[in-house]
Amino acid sequence: MTDSISNTVISRRNFLISSGILTVGVLAMQKELASAQAKESLTVPVISSPGTLNPILMASTAELQVATPLHQSLVQIDPDTFEPKPQLAESWEVAEDGLSWTFHLRTDVTWHDGEPFTAEDVKFTMDTMVDEEVNSTRGRQFLTIAETEIVDDHTVVFHLDSPWASLPVIIAGRWSAAPKHILEGVDIATDTSYTANPVGVGPYKYVSAASGDHVQLEAYEGFYGGTPAIRQVIFKIIPDSNVQIAQLRTGELDAIPFFPDASVQSVQAIPGIVVDRAADSIWYALHVNNNRTELFGDKLVRQALSFAIDREGLIQGILHGEGQVATGPIIPEIEWAYNPDVMQFPYDPDKARELLAEAGWSETDDGWEKDGTKLEFTLTAFTGNATVEQTAVLVQQYLADIGVKANMEVLEFSTFITDVRDNRSPDGYYSFISYMTPEPEPDGIFAYFHSSNAERGSNFTAYSNPEVDELLELGRTSTDQEERKQAYFKVQEILAEDQTRIFLFYPPANLARNEKLQNLPANDTLHHLVGASWAE
Repeated sequence: MTDSISNTVISRRNFLISSGILTVGVLAMQKELASAQAKESLTVPVISSPGTLNPILMASTAELQVATPLHQSLVQIDPDTFEPKPQLAESWEVAEDGLSWTFHLRTDVTWHDGEPFTAEDVKFTMDTMVDEEVNSTRGRQFLTIAETEIVDDHTVVFHLDSPWASLPVIIAGRWSAAPKHILEGVDIATDTSYTANPVGVGPYKYVSAASGDHVQLEAYEGFYGGTPAIRQVIFKIIPDSNVQIAQLRTGELDAIPFFPDASVQSVQAIPGIVVDRAADSIWYALHVNNNRTELFGDKLVRQALSFAIDREGLIQGILHGEGQVATGPIIPEIEWAYNPDVMQFPYDPDKARELLAEAGWSETDDGWEKDGTKLEFTLTAFTGNATVEQTAVLVQQYLADIGVKANMEVLEFSTFITDVRDNRSPDGYYSFISYMTPEPEPDGIFAYFHSSNAERGSNFTAYSNPEVDELLELGRTSTDQEERKQAYFKVQEILAEDQTRIFLFYPPANLARNEKLQNLPANDTLHHLVGASWAE
């Protein structure tokens, strides 16, 4: 809609100039109209069309980004402090024994079709998410919840099998309300009709979508927090990060949330564009499929690959020095739980070769071999994130320097999800470069490393370690922070040694935006669109 209006104005202006009848007054009026239109809309990119907008099923980055303004959770995360804050719930408390959490809901929330949001919706959402037949990836994070009890229309209690100290934070990151009055009785696992007309409780409601092109939202006037100042949000499907930057330059895009670090310098010199940065729970890694045991079954091989990678070189070359070497899945900003004293992997190609030899591999003129198997595999990246692509290129070069052949492929994001990331069988993917964004709480790593998520869920490397499982469960269930700290310190020690995800770096969160776009944090940007506005 926005593009067609703009093109009409430009064409008419050219016609009037050629006719010699364009007055200064008309031109000024048109500029004022264009300015007013710009202040009422926001256009941002997403790297693929969302496969679903059902909050029970959504899992991919594209789905979560588009759905964020549509749906809301009981809790949200403060972008500055990382603390849980009220959203659909006004308050909450935990029982003395830690076995139940009571959430008190707002009384002024309505769905986009006008129906009231109540505890019935909360129970329906949670019960459906944990239903094994639905097989919700997000729901696998809530299996500790034994029962969801409705006390009254605006009070709900989650009864647990064991205490769960971080439940509000995990709800903020992995739970969004679904409308019972629409989805009850629907086969959630197979239904696609809801995505064609999703109904949420967020500040924006769904208008339309064109697959492979855009999704259009508009401000919901009944939103409990007040009607957003920005009246329209358009997600443009742009898989190529270079195209995103080009459209930011021309004004076709207003902002790029989660802007790739590798592209920051390319936009800093663009007049009218600024890049905001903030700390966030993000880490990049080389992920290897643990079910490919012939290549990656021996941790000495994984450690060798880790020693072969120059992390400081990646940070300087790709992040322009703005980042830290990653030693595990908990960011240093979570000071009480971050363990700085784990096994380190400084750049050491000789050590890498030594470990491969120790693991029984022999170096030949054609690379490394063992029992007739070559140490050669596919290294996958995906489009839409320059940091991912450039990291993959450099990692491939570092591995080649020690004689390991990593054949790089770059896929469209949607193909990457289905054919690589979620295909972790013994004949599935080999390795890929990607980032992970756990909740800013150490329990956020549960989904990525607990074996219950190895077959389906966020444990994409199919990692299984009984000791890690026990420690993650202890960290989740303990109400003693010192006990939790010791559990997570030990988890980080084990993960550093195992290197099933070869941790690379912690980058900052970046938001590239038009300088007149205000009141958006650099981290968790899309959760805060309701407060955004255009400067006069």
